[in-house]
Amino acid sequence: MRILVIEDELRLAANIVAMEEATLTIEAKEIFDVDDFVRLDREFHEILAQASGNRVLILSHEPITKLFIPAGRIILPRLQTYRRVLDAHRFIYERLAERDSDGARDWMRRHMNDFRKGYEMTGFDLDLALDAARLGLA
Repeated sequence: MRILVIEDELRLAANIVAMEEATLTIEAKEIFDVDDFVRLDREFHEILAQASGNRVLILSHEPITKLFIPAGRIILPRLQTYRRVLDAHRFIYERLAERDSDGARDWMRRHMNDFRKGYEMTGFDLDLALDAARLGLA
């Protein structure tokens, strides 16, 4: 990964602030659209992909996101993992800002393992496609 430039840091920091505000809204039991949180989650990972300078990662971000977003829309409200996602993003950002690539990689691995665990706890099978009908979205 290339060195995180100030513009990337600022975009990530702004994303985390917005995600913190969304999380506080959710925790206060105020009306909130899960798609707003999912959009912020997607944006965080998109910024990381772009900041990496890795063309393969940048190109693969969109199709991978299309696989994860439908599950996230179900997992987040069921398991109430908003704060956990925010914390993982914050730790990843802090490690990158400290130029600790090993720490950032470790936190990204933890974050992805959390997603897998949430997926399984919600009763989804990683080996089966998530179709809209099965998710109740059709």
